[in-house]
Amino acid sequence: MTIKNYMFEPADVTVPVGTKVKFTNEDSTAHTATSKEGGGFESGPIQPGKSGDITLEEAGTFAYYCVFHPFMKGTITVK
Repeated sequence: MTIKNYMFEPADVTVPVGTKVKFTNEDSTAHTATSKEGGGFESGPIQPGKSGDITLEEAGTFAYYCVFHPFMKGTITVK
């Protein structure tokens, strides 16, 4: 997944259970990928030019956003 122009690209993805998702920050400011739902995840701050990983161990649909820029949103469906 790419973080660019204050957007997650692609914003909506479907992956199998156990998938490791990498978020690569191509912006000039830090971002997070954060889901507060059950089975949620938190990437922690991802600095410009760096990547952060999450592993999705539970099936479900998880809406996520950037803590620093809450208008940045996406959805990961885990099957």
